[in-house]
Amino acid sequence: MQKLKENNILIYIISASPEFFVKGSAKTVSIPQSQIYGIKVITKKGTLTSTVEQPITYAEGKTAMVKKILSQLKREHKTPHVYAIAAFGNSYKTDGHFLTYIATQKLPAGKPIAVMINGGHYMDECKGLFYCVNQSTTVQ
Repeated sequence: MQKLKENNILIYIISASPEFFVKGSAKTVSIPQSQIYGIKVITKKGTLTSTVEQPITYAEGKTAMVKKILSQLKREHKTPHVYAIAAFGNSYKTDGHFLTYIATQKLPAGKPIAVMINGGHYMDECKGLFYCVNQSTTVQ
């Protein structure tokens, strides 16, 4: 990730976990909290409500969030040339839609990369679109 940052490539995390949990990992993964998204529950006076802010970063909501981030970056940088070049997921149910979106983009050069890690049985509409990885051991 450090090499990506050194080459001015922004890294975003979009998780189907509660946002206050995933933002808590910002320091550990050295990514600004502003580039980490999760399911955002509205709070009132410090108490969680049952109201969830849209888009919900689950399944198709992850794709909506990617599109929202790309639109925001295009406005901020005043350029139409902003792309998501890679994405990683671990569930066809929660990540299949947004990985398909990333994998099928048309970039000005090269191809985007979508990686499914331990995703389980693939969905037919995703067949052949992703690099599939089966991770069984974590090395520190």
